[in-house]
Amino acid sequence: MRFASIDGLRAVSVGLVLLHHLALSAAAGPPAPALYRLGQLGVTTFFVISGFVICRGLLRERETRGRISLASFYLRRCARILPPLLLLLATLTVASHAGWIEHAEWDSLRAIAFTCNLGALLGDCGWSVGHTWTLAFEEQFYIVFPLLLMWMPRAALAMLLLGIVPAMTVLLHLAGWGGASRFTANLVPIAYGVCLAFALPASRSVELRHRELFVALPLVLSIVLVAMPIEGRAMTALRLFLVPGLVSLAVGALTLGASATGRLLSLPIMVWLGRISYGIYLWQQPLLPPHLQATPAAYAIRIGLCLVLASLSHRFVERRLITWAQRRTLAADA
Repeated sequence: MRFASIDGLRAVSVGLVLLHHLALSAAAGPPAPALYRLGQLGVTTFFVISGFVICRGLLRERETRGRISLASFYLRRCARILPPLLLLLATLTVASHAGWIEHAEWDSLRAIAFTCNLGALLGDCGWSVGHTWTLAFEEQFYIVFPLLLMWMPRAALAMLLLGIVPAMTVLLHLAGWGGASRFTANLVPIAYGVCLAFALPASRSVELRHRELFVALPLVLSIVLVAMPIEGRAMTALRLFLVPGLVSLAVGALTLGASATGRLLSLPIMVWLGRISYGIYLWQQPLLPPHLQATPAAYAIRIGLCLVLASLSHRFVERRLITWAQRRTLAADA
């Protein structure tokens, strides 16, 4: 089951990422730390939704068919992620050879191999594909997660994801091991989303009174928490725990029934932006290079072009390949 309000929340998430990159592009130097954290809040929300939706789908598959098909799962993931990414990389390669942008072929290989989150080992990817670090984290997690779900008791897996991973991240951060702590930190929101799916199985209805308090309030608190001009390791650790937890609370409440915030997020424009949000995320980065300092009209054209490209990618690439993969997996599992 697809929730319109969750699509709307995806639209808000990609909007926060766009806000951060717009500020970085328009400024001569680095933007305010709060703007960076707002962009990170957008990524965190994407990760929570991803963990929740993926785990919920796998649990439903095991409940209805009695097993999880790894081949079908990986085929669906490839059909979802790879075609729009390949389209972006092909476009960047052509634009680079035409002299319009700077883009190294090595960066394309790093992006397609999902290694742009391994900067400490392999060096940073170029700006035009640097944002694929988020895809790298997701795909690395989803290579392993279905196996854990199949082989580990649910309680043990929840303890690993909800307890050990966040605790390890905080300890690494407080110890000053920045690279290792950033790696595990980005697993925390995905882990929270997975545990949310454990707590709210698709086949069971849950009554929730005063639902609005569990939707709007956590989202507002998340924004306030990341926007507060307070730095330091302790505050970073606090944000690490609280922000994904607050977002998870809102995501869970949105799936349990109607609310004023849910209706706002379910507006047609929000749902449309949410459904093309993957394409928006892919295309916005090369269109908003840092410190460009263009005019407002130029930025409006670039954002408009991003929306057009994302919409075309969704209609002619994403939807068709996802439908094809769903049909193939249904035929294979029949």
